[in-house]
Amino acid sequence: MHGPVARQRRRLLRPGRHLLIVTTFGLCSYGILTGTAPQAAPPPPDAGKPTPPTSPISQWRKALDQKGDFVLQNVSLKEAIENIGRQAKIPVEIDLSVANFGLDVISPIINLEMRDVTVKKALDKLLTPFNLHYALLPQGLIVSSEEGVTARQLRQRVQVSFEQLVLSEIVDHLVQSTGANLVLDPRLPTPSRRISLRLPQEMPLEQAVRLVAELSDLRVVRLGNTLIITTPERAERLRTDADGPTTPLPPNPSLPPFVVPGGAPLFPGAVPGFPGIGADRGVEDGVAEIAVPRPAAKPAEKK
Repeated sequence: MHGPVARQRRRLLRPGRHLLIVTTFGLCSYGILTGTAPQAAPPPPDAGKPTPPTSPISQWRKALDQKGDFVLQNVSLKEAIENIGRQAKIPVEIDLSVANFGLDVISPIINLEMRDVTVKKALDKLLTPFNLHYALLPQGLIVSSEEGVTARQLRQRVQVSFEQLVLSEIVDHLVQSTGANLVLDPRLPTPSRRISLRLPQEMPLEQAVRLVAELSDLRVVRLGNTLIITTPERAERLRTDADGPTTPLPPNPSLPPFVVPGGAPLFPGAVPGFPGIGADRGVEDGVAEIAVPRPAAKPAEKK
């Protein structure tokens, strides 16, 4: 088509022009012409997958990096630790086994003022003089000795239940859910073997990691509070500098927090007379004891 009409049509059909189209049915449509045909937007990469819940440990890690002012005046070590945890909005547990090393967390009186420091630095400055350490667990922040923190982290019980996951996915899930230091050797080839495993009972985290590594023909070496998953050859070379598997903590002889000296249950529903909870526990000269019920005397036999 030539002439003024053709030139007018070419101007109307240029990309970016607003166009009003009248159909044979009398309906109008309005749009903007572009240089390419319209295409549907691609779905997001995680479309159809449920959003995983936010792990409290990841939130607490961020809280440890937050800065603030910490003023601790005339408070016990226990109160100082709890105040920092309360300010950071992290539940705090002080391991009672520190009493086995002669440390009474009630006796030391703290006078400490820290301005514009992270929660990490505040905890380090408070705990280092007492040779105490801390770590994150699913229950919150645990304060104990270095060995106690490592044992609590690596021996926390986990449920082993997963379907068709590669090793890197399993390790990442355990790190996010437990807060433990797990390292998958970056020199390993990209894992492709998918593992399915379901155990009826929970097991310590360290044993679970060793089991999963064995299923991938790998080995685990512990360096302090860190488990490294690597090849059998590299694991053998690391063993001279490595630590052995963690051992269970011994029973704690200290008075549990849910026991009131004198035998009265602290919380409703406690069973009086149950060793360690009710009236069978007595306190004499400041030392808690568990009284073992004596067997009833046998009636005298008739002669």
